[in-house]
Amino acid sequence: MISIKPTISDLKSIKVEEALVGLLIFMAVIPTGILTIYLYKPDLLISLGTAKLILFAISLTLPIYLLNLAIQMMFLAVNNQKLTRAEFTMAGFGSCISIYFAVGISYMYDFNFQNFILTILGMEMVIILLELPDLFKMKKQTQEVTDE
Repeated sequence: MISIKPTISDLKSIKVEEALVGLLIFMAVIPTGILTIYLYKPDLLISLGTAKLILFAISLTLPIYLLNLAIQMMFLAVNNQKLTRAEFTMAGFGSCISIYFAVGISYMYDFNFQNFILTILGMEMVIILLELPDLFKMKKQTQEVTDE
């Protein structure tokens, strides 16, 4: 029988950067989903079991994380670069910013779920607009290197 219990040496072999990226992805997906459930259907927190609650929370917020990851990958494709740990981190930051902001605004102004989603999409547009200057700067630097 195969044992999948982690040992102390397994835990010691995890790099700090990997642990932080994992923590950021966790913070971008599960707590934001649970906050969203609490904001719009608080009775589900009690009625769902832990596993179902976590799966439902992930199903609510993972698409936002994947959208941010796709944006990061699009920027990489334009600049002919490879996917690194930084893109997963930036996707996590983007997800955290847009969802936590939308939860806060929705709570303060009593938005319905449709306005909550529109707030997230608006934040995603702001994130894209904020990243566009970096995209063009990276593209220009890439062209200068290839021209030399």
